[in-house]
Amino acid sequence: MGDPSSGSLVRWCWRVWQWSFPLGAVFALLSAARDYGVSVKVGTPMPLQYWVVGHLAVFAFWSFFAPLILWLMWRFPLGRRTWLRNGAMHLVFYFALACLYSVHYWAVDTWQTPANAKPLSAEFLQTLYIAFSGGLIRYYGPILVGGYVAMYYAQLQEQELRSATLATELAQAQLRALKMQLQPHFLFNTLHSISTLVHTNADGADRMIAQLSDLLRAALNGDAVEFVPLRQELDFAEKYLAIEQTRFSDRLMVGFDVAPETLEVPVPYLILQPIVENAVRHGISKNVGAGKIVVGAHVSEGRLVIRVTDNGPGISEAEGLTREGVGLKNTRARLEQAYAERFELRLSRAGKHGTVAEMILPIAVRSEIEAGEARLFPVAQIPPHIPQGA
Repeated sequence: MGDPSSGSLVRWCWRVWQWSFPLGAVFALLSAARDYGVSVKVGTPMPLQYWVVGHLAVFAFWSFFAPLILWLMWRFPLGRRTWLRNGAMHLVFYFALACLYSVHYWAVDTWQTPANAKPLSAEFLQTLYIAFSGGLIRYYGPILVGGYVAMYYAQLQEQELRSATLATELAQAQLRALKMQLQPHFLFNTLHSISTLVHTNADGADRMIAQLSDLLRAALNGDAVEFVPLRQELDFAEKYLAIEQTRFSDRLMVGFDVAPETLEVPVPYLILQPIVENAVRHGISKNVGAGKIVVGAHVSEGRLVIRVTDNGPGISEAEGLTREGVGLKNTRARLEQAYAERFELRLSRAGKHGTVAEMILPIAVRSEIEAGEARLFPVAQIPPHIPQGA
């Protein structure tokens, strides 16, 4: 049936009626056959046409108002914290609908009852009592239950589709991360630095080779995990920046300002590396002087704030989202898949010089994201003083 808030109201009502009227007709015919058989057994038979017309009229009434009932279900859901207040709203609406149903029931029953028979709804008060006592259980309640079943089924399908999309995006992100680090200029500069260290500092060259190996291994061995602790993302970014420090020699300084309580917060896998790579490419590489990148994380108002700051030339006020390359656009798309509209990703100036890239993410409970136990990779410690090559 879909969400009543999306698209045209008439189109949504039509989708509901495509289900409610056929089902109502089936139940009406079954109920008519049952009541006709009962009337024959008790010795007060009424024509079959009487039962068929009566039940068709009743089910047509509730089928017609089914979209309105379902809209109220969506607008006033009966949750654990809202059942009392929203339940009162449903009762008020049911009272008004039952009054209308009583008039409808009485009119149809009086109109099509044989002349020599007393209609079941000869007295309006009796009709009102029948409508109120039976309508809630026989019609209004089942429509609500059916609506909740359809809504939860649609949510389950949407969750499965989102999980499949996330898995696809994850595989693409792994390939993108590997390709970014297999770019010729990156590898050539790294290998050149390593070749220089071989002649000046063999131990330093070994460490650089190990760091490059760890970085590529982490990108390749990520399996199909969707979320990992922030600690693992920081480890990956640290490996990447250690190699960039070799490339830029003393032109790059790296700092981390991470609150301890953020380390185990689940975040999408490989979500931080494109942000850091963007700071190196657009900030440090264009900086004529010493460059600095600071990666920070803290919790603010129940949300995780991840900030990557560089002291490069910075973006202009008019640039906005135009600064976003393929990496940041892919990152934004992955965040939309993981968090829908409950995240922020923005670029801004850091004072007179520099750029701040900031991600603000909801802190999801592990059971909500169904991440399971994320696979952790052993991370070699980056030496505090890295021998610099050319």
